[in-house]
Amino acid sequence: MNLTDSFRRGLAIALALALLGPAFLIVHAEEDVTVDEATVADVEVILDEITVGDDSSLSEDVIEDALDDILDQVEDVDSGELDATLSVIESTIEDSVTVLESNGRPSDARLLRALKIRLRAEMIRRLHDSNDDRSEDRNDKDDRPRAPERRGLWEVRWGALDAARRDCATGSANDVLDALENGEVVPGCESERVDYEGTLSVDRGSLKVRKTVLFEKNDQVITDEGNSLRFQSMIDGHWDGLIVQYEPETSSSQSSALPYHVLVASTSEDDATMSEAVEADQDELEELQSVRDPSDRQKARIQELKDRLKLQKDRMQGPVKPLKMEDSTLPRPALLNSRTSDDHSVRDRLQKAGELRDRLMEKRQDRIEDVQQQMQANEPVMITLSLGTLSATLPIHEWAGRHDIGHGHFVEIRPLVNVGSGVSEANRERLIENKAKVRAKVSDVKEKVSRLRQIATSNSSLSNLESTVEDVDAYNFDDTSAAEVESELAALIAQLGDNASAEDIARVTALFQQKVARIKQVAKTRKFQQQIIPFRDTDDDQWYTGYVSGVKSRGIISGYKDKSGNELGEYRPSNDVTVAELFKIGLETAGEGPAASGEPSAAVARNHWAKLYVKRAEELGLNLASNLSDLNRPATRAEVIRFMLEAAGVDPGTCSSIDFSDVPRTHRHACFIQYAKELGIISGDDATGAFRPDEAINRAETAKIADKIIQTLLDQ
Repeated sequence: MNLTDSFRRGLAIALALALLGPAFLIVHAEEDVTVDEATVADVEVILDEITVGDDSSLSEDVIEDALDDILDQVEDVDSGELDATLSVIESTIEDSVTVLESNGRPSDARLLRALKIRLRAEMIRRLHDSNDDRSEDRNDKDDRPRAPERRGLWEVRWGALDAARRDCATGSANDVLDALENGEVVPGCESERVDYEGTLSVDRGSLKVRKTVLFEKNDQVITDEGNSLRFQSMIDGHWDGLIVQYEPETSSSQSSALPYHVLVASTSEDDATMSEAVEADQDELEELQSVRDPSDRQKARIQELKDRLKLQKDRMQGPVKPLKMEDSTLPRPALLNSRTSDDHSVRDRLQKAGELRDRLMEKRQDRIEDVQQQMQANEPVMITLSLGTLSATLPIHEWAGRHDIGHGHFVEIRPLVNVGSGVSEANRERLIENKAKVRAKVSDVKEKVSRLRQIATSNSSLSNLESTVEDVDAYNFDDTSAAEVESELAALIAQLGDNASAEDIARVTALFQQKVARIKQVAKTRKFQQQIIPFRDTDDDQWYTGYVSGVKSRGIISGYKDKSGNELGEYRPSNDVTVAELFKIGLETAGEGPAASGEPSAAVARNHWAKLYVKRAEELGLNLASNLSDLNRPATRAEVIRFMLEAAGVDPGTCSSIDFSDVPRTHRHACFIQYAKELGIISGDDATGAFRPDEAINRAETAKIADKIIQTLLDQ
């Protein structure tokens, strides 16, 4: 193609402005969250090629090709820009899905949404492959995605956390008591004495000391509120602690500045960059024209490039008066599918392209700003702790647990309130306040236990008491039960005199356990009524409640009903999930729901409550819906994995190896199981490394899989 330099340069500028939008016109004011805009623009072109135009029709093959093209585009994106770039691409796909739905193309919209899910799954899978050597480190951490930072309550304690190091006292009970009263070193614990000065700070939000624990005359909090706390502590065979409340930043205090700014005027450097991009298109056209027997796709691409050049040549011949248009939701100009060559048609389409280009620039900028704000909101709060030999900064969710501070001592940080999703902010705040009140009394008991331990009271009885109050500490009480437990804890302390014998402690502990059990039982019913827990039988001290709460809050499950259809408020987490229940949970998780009407092909389903879910599964071609013989039998673990992934639009294809020792490659669901493992949805049995694919799975485990698929693949 022979073009003069001036025409080539002018054509480059015009084509880039009309088709690439702000891809080369965005600069970054910050470096912490950046997007590869050129890659986003390339993906927009790919989406246009498969969605724009009335005669476009998507298919599995088209989606597969588009996925390969997008993966090729993102392969070279800088690692520092990858997260944000993928988020903008996902938002772009979602916009195209909305357009297809509004244009009456629901089947195509579903295929395009599956493209987004498969893109995310493939990227996670690749990260799994590249980071496989660090899998042991990852398994030690909480595998649930982090929620946005909220007000919370934390316990921080340090010193002789191991019981063996707390048994150093050798003097009489009176000598120990005198030392404690006077803030002196306990006799026999001189070699264990360490003086600490520590700081605890957060990079945003603020901290406040709600209570000191085991602080004596030589211990003090120097700064008790703000973004940094300071304290001094003398440890001699015991531990000290703080109950700390974290307050996140308010929205008004957060910066509203965004790191991206669109420049509407181009510079000579911009022109040169755009010229290079268009020259690449021209080179591509020449290369395609040299192919002796081009494929249909290559022919379409040749025509597309020719049309682009023709449109821009006509546009350069004179100014185009803006044309007032009705609002359009198209994510990019609908130029690529136009094939007429009439001059007035070309000019009309160029006029429309100008306005659509402006909308595109605005929409892409909106997407980038939304992603930047989301990523900032999701950035974890960083805690810096300096204590003893430890000085480290870690995300707030990684501090939980013990950390060595030297001298045989440790610091331990743990959250004191664990609230599932679906709990209102008001109830969350009440739980935190209740926890703070109960925790203050629990701390008083712990102080008493520490005192009794140092004056040589029986360790076994004290350990049992300590374990009992830890159980109380782990529970979330409603207002009424919190007051009752506070009262019982106060009575417990009153009965633990300095001269209490092991028998006295054992008796008091047993009585306290009985009273707390009764309080918890009643509290569970009240918490369910207040929507603090999802069901009567899923209390918040159980491992599965967070997952059950997550799927219930999305309307995926509702629990059991009586014969009249009234909800019983029961989930029955230990029950095996049936095939019928799997159809409902899996399709609701994927956002599909039941069929609108009709009879399923499977005769066994026609008079079953789940018939419309079976009908929908048949329409989608899901594996479990074929050869269906019994809807009431327990579903297997492998069936749950395959059905939920298929319903979400994920097909792993082939697999070269399986990580589970009891899943042979010949198993009919082997590749789905391996794919779920690589996505972090399942991990198998910790002890044996087995998955038990053909065994039944209970409703608690099913809720976990559903919640993790949502968090991993389906949520923004």
